[in-house]
Amino acid sequence: MERRLIFKLNTILNYIGIAVMLFVMMITVIDISGRYFFNRPLAGTMELTELSLVIIVYLTLGYAEHFHEHVVIDTIYNLMPRNIQKFMYILGSLISLVTAVLLSYYLYLYAGKVVAGGYKTGVLGIRYYPVIYIASAGAACYALAIISNLCEFIKKEGNDKQL
Repeated sequence: MERRLIFKLNTILNYIGIAVMLFVMMITVIDISGRYFFNRPLAGTMELTELSLVIIVYLTLGYAEHFHEHVVIDTIYNLMPRNIQKFMYILGSLISLVTAVLLSYYLYLYAGKVVAGGYKTGVLGIRYYPVIYIASAGAACYALAIISNLCEFIKKEGNDKQL
């Protein structure tokens, strides 16, 4: 899959995550306003927030990966020789890739179990499985972003050696 296509896919998922975040902000304001002014909170706000946070996190992982925006501790890394930095980057990327693929796979399997069990939230009765499938797809797109960045890194390093 081409790097631009993977980036475009993760950008779309990021925008969906942003829209869900705006939704969470809106229901939180409504809940707090209702609680404060009318002594009547919005029912199910906690459930909607919990489910929405899962969607936000998983749909925005790939976009953050494209820009290397994840939390890193690079104090010692920056002091290492360049060859060791390259090795550490590739090793870290491979570990992240395996983790993301396994996460996506097991979330997919878990969603199937949740479908079979008919699990849903207590107050609003929202089924859990769509959110779990979304998380699985988000983890898969994160894995694609890791592959894309890793290929770009290897391609760049190969070009640097030719100079």
